[in-house]
Amino acid sequence: MQAAYKIYFQDEGEKFTFKAAWRLLKDEPKWLAGSSEASTKRRKNSASGAYSSPYNPLTPTSSEYDSSSPTLSGRPIGQKATKRKEKENLVEMSSTPNDYVRIEGEKLEIERKKVDAKIKKDEIAEERLKMNDLQILSKDTSNMNARQLQAHEILCDMIRENYGIN
Repeated sequence: MQAAYKIYFQDEGEKFTFKAAWRLLKDEPKWLAGSSEASTKRRKNSASGAYSSPYNPLTPTSSEYDSSSPTLSGRPIGQKATKRKEKENLVEMSSTPNDYVRIEGEKLEIERKKVDAKIKKDEIAEERLKMNDLQILSKDTSNMNARQLQAHEILCDMIRENYGIN
């Protein structure tokens, strides 16, 4: 890796500052293939500025290329192939509308159960609040000083007003 840093410094005139990005991207298929194959970039060979031949012996010709061979190019499928697969999936989905309806029904049932559980949870929380309010209303005030007694009476009045008790 140090040799690569030196080469980068010689070529670019500055230190390589993308180490974190390189660690993330180095194992991606695009970068793995580039390190082992010859470059297809045209380079100037002579002082006159003439380019070398763009022929790359590692590039398969049309007679050597087998489209069913995934090992030759490890790239993701293209835009047209993706669209083709999407259309095939739509055909499969339209051929099984009963499955689609069944799945949507299951989703709806799950949503109903979630709503019921939330309602029950809210009811339990409200019951706890009522129990807490009842404890406050029935609290023993004989040991309270005047200030505590006044605060307790204000709180009790608020609770009674909330429940419509006078």
